[in-house]
Amino acid sequence: ILTNTLEYQENISEEDEKSDEMIKLKENLGISKQKETNTKNYKIQLLIEAYLKRIPLESKKFLDEQQYILRLAPRVLSFIADICAEDSKRQHALLGVVKFSQHICQGISYTESPFMQLPYMSKTIISKLQSRGKAKNDFKEFIMKTPEERKLDKHFTEKEAKEIEDTIAVLPQMAMKVSCFVKNEEGIYQGDILTIKVEIEIKRGLKVKDPRDAPYSMHSNVFQFPKQETLWLTFESKKIKSMMQCIKIHRKFSNCTKEFITMVFETGKAEFVVHARFDCYKGLDCKEKVCIKAKGVRPVEAEVEDPGMEEPGLLDGIIGKDKKSDDEGSVEEEAVSYTHLTLPTKAQVQISVVAVSLKKK
Repeated sequence: ILTNTLEYQENISEEDEKSDEMIKLKENLGISKQKETNTKNYKIQLLIEAYLKRIPLESKKFLDEQQYILRLAPRVLSFIADICAEDSKRQHALLGVVKFSQHICQGISYTESPFMQLPYMSKTIISKLQSRGKAKNDFKEFIMKTPEERKLDKHFTEKEAKEIEDTIAVLPQMAMKVSCFVKNEEGIYQGDILTIKVEIEIKRGLKVKDPRDAPYSMHSNVFQFPKQETLWLTFESKKIKSMMQCIKIHRKFSNCTKEFITMVFETGKAEFVVHARFDCYKGLDCKEKVCIKAKGVRPVEAEVEDPGMEEPGLLDGIIGKDKKSDDEGSVEEEAVSYTHLTLPTKAQVQISVVAVSLKKK
């Protein structure tokens, strides 16, 4: 979808696959055969792949076209993400779009470690910084440590360590708390409207006075174009694959609370997943699983009747029940609400109303 964008098709030049520049580019990427029949699309794919793998381009023309592709990429991907979020049939594609946006913004391939978002990193140093047995959460845990706990001075010069710490101070540290409940009711029953409350807390090590500064703009050591941070919240059922909801949180934010609403379709256990993803950082996602156990149909509480009150008839609610006031000869009509009156839906109901005289004889 990205390579077929109209802006790219109109502004990226056609290239002969046998040209010296294309042959050199494919050699650097380790590609022997062309996979794409459309040569222009293929060229765009190669330029993006070279960027993600951080392979320098020797051709000035290729470099200029690569910069043009990257400058438009966040806007194009954001537009595609919005389309996916609005269409229930395409919502599951949103996760892939956001993930691809993370790699574009940070200039790292899918196989690279999130530590590559920091300057002066190499595979050797990353292996020393990683905690054993916690490979998936290493980067998130690493940036949440104090400088004393990170001990960067063991692997970097004083200048390099300071630059890395400055980069970490800009990155958002996100925590998420998820709770589910039925409003104004106790317990969870089949047919209830379930509220999933998501509380997001975001902290940063750097205190910025100017709101236009780093905490509200994406930070990247590779991507040189302006890009605002965007956070995507998704809620999905593990059992019902088609059930998914998305919330997009724009630009300036620190802490926020959002709610998802869904119905409890059946009794028994149900599992939901809430995911919070930045569209510009890799390895900082939050994911929470929510398990509920729904009972049968919610019991209806019986109303306690007041023995001193006379049960009103149906006609009393239609024409008003007589009520004498202290004023002599006056008659008042007492209002009766039938907001909760439910009539049968499969049969017709006919009510004949006879005129009644309220005048005293």
